[in-house]
Amino acid sequence: MTTVAQKKKPYFGLTGGWLTFWITVACATDMTLFGYDQGVFIHDLVGPTKTTMLSTVTAIYDIGCFFGALVAFTIGEHLGRKKAILLGTTIMAVGGILQASSFSLAQMFVGRIVLGLGNDYCLSTMSKLITIFGATGNQGGSVIDAILADTQLSKEFKIRGITRDTTKKSAQDLAKRGVDVVSADLGSVDTLTAALKGSHTVFLVTNYWETMNPDIEFSQGKNVTDVSKAIGVSHLIFSSLHHVTEETKGRLSHVPHFDSKASIEKYIRASGVGCSFVLPGYYMSNFTQMLSRAEDGSYQLFYPVGKQAQFPLFDAAQDTGLFVRAAIKHAGQLKDKQILAAAKYYTPEEIVDTFSKVTGKKAVFVQVSSDQYKASLPAAIADEYLENQLFVEEPGYYLGEPLEPSLSLLDSKPTTWEEFVKKNVSAWKQVT
Repeated sequence: MTTVAQKKKPYFGLTGGWLTFWITVACATDMTLFGYDQGVFIHDLVGPTKTTMLSTVTAIYDIGCFFGALVAFTIGEHLGRKKAILLGTTIMAVGGILQASSFSLAQMFVGRIVLGLGNDYCLSTMSKLITIFGATGNQGGSVIDAILADTQLSKEFKIRGITRDTTKKSAQDLAKRGVDVVSADLGSVDTLTAALKGSHTVFLVTNYWETMNPDIEFSQGKNVTDVSKAIGVSHLIFSSLHHVTEETKGRLSHVPHFDSKASIEKYIRASGVGCSFVLPGYYMSNFTQMLSRAEDGSYQLFYPVGKQAQFPLFDAAQDTGLFVRAAIKHAGQLKDKQILAAAKYYTPEEIVDTFSKVTGKKAVFVQVSSDQYKASLPAAIADEYLENQLFVEEPGYYLGEPLEPSLSLLDSKPTTWEEFVKKNVSAWKQVT
């Protein structure tokens, strides 16, 4: 994954905890001045007949806070966190001077409005918390890597990683990198409430294959959605897929690992939680098993589809974070929208030709019948795998949608199939 170059140093050399510390000092000074001017004008504010004036003074500060938050929401992302904080503290300084030098209630009112504006502007740009499910897995781990590697997001967000076992080495390694690693049970609302507390953004990935039960997977997604709504999560990003049964009008009805995720997406949309959806493409890693070695040393790819089928290939471990990072940076533009996470559409022949080019080994695509394909698989998954491939052929993994709009959002290019083969050639153990 390409790391964003760090060209600019933070203002005043402050980052992380020190930056937050000085913002806190500025806000505390704001509150001190709030009490100071109230004491100076005590005769104008205190007394049985002065309650209206006192209420006005308090409300006028709240108005400033409201506009400060509004300004932060409007231009904060455009400016970036560092410039936004510098602007906010400057506004607070102006307001502080106006308050400290007040010679009339009118000037005090103006000072309070300015102070409130600067105060809430600063508070609105402080570090936010992103909680990432599957932190030690392919997708969640990639998202963590992408955020830590990004100059902007690594300052904007603190990361909390959710995993079942916080004692395993992969979880401990994340903790050493500054990730707050916690455990949670997707089936338990109580543990999810504790794990998601304080989260601004949540990345959710569910694992159908863990139970092979679509009802359980849907329940897990529903639990996270309900908790996110209850605690006020601003942005829920879900790793979703299309509903095969619905998109084929029942022709293909045995792909529950797609359908259950699509049902979760539908529930999230209806919940009212701010959301966007990343749809992972066809895993490149699948081919370490599917490209099989024949007795003569060549490789064969057996598929129950024609040579015109289009497979949107995707390196999940490397590039999930690339697309989720785009979802975060373009949150306003992508509200309720889908991002198609794949590098390029490849035909079966392009897949084997590229493999041959990289490895120097002959590889061929062999089209087989549905019955032949099913016969090569365990009975428990045969129908699901077959219909998964048939869906790729018609109506298409992404229903014929182009990848370019999603790719245009990225700040670096995703892994190509050729690059994946070069990097992982040892995964085909017999390739020598």
